Amino acid sequence: MSLPLIQWIEPDELKAARVVPLFKKSDKTKVENYRPVSILAVFSKLFERVVYDQVESYLNEHYLLYNFQSGFITGFSTDTCLIHLSDFIQF
Repeated sequence: MSLPLIQWIEPDELKAARVVPLFKKSDKTKVENYRPVSILAVFSKLFERVVYDQVESYLNEHYLLYNFQSGFITGFSTDTCLIHLSDFIQF
């Protein structure tokens, strides 16, 4: 007997965003000089942060991340990753 899958129900308000053009550079009359930016509901952003914090905490507590994981980890960047790689190759 298999267990039923839990379905995630997300209110439509959390899925909706207002997309506005944000000017990048150069000529303001050209469409390619703008990029779309999504304006989300405040609750949606807070909810996203709470879930992120819980998932990050779980992954850290159970040592499920690679020691040299650089993406999406506070205090690490692609520079950190490249430094580790460079040190590994040199030694």
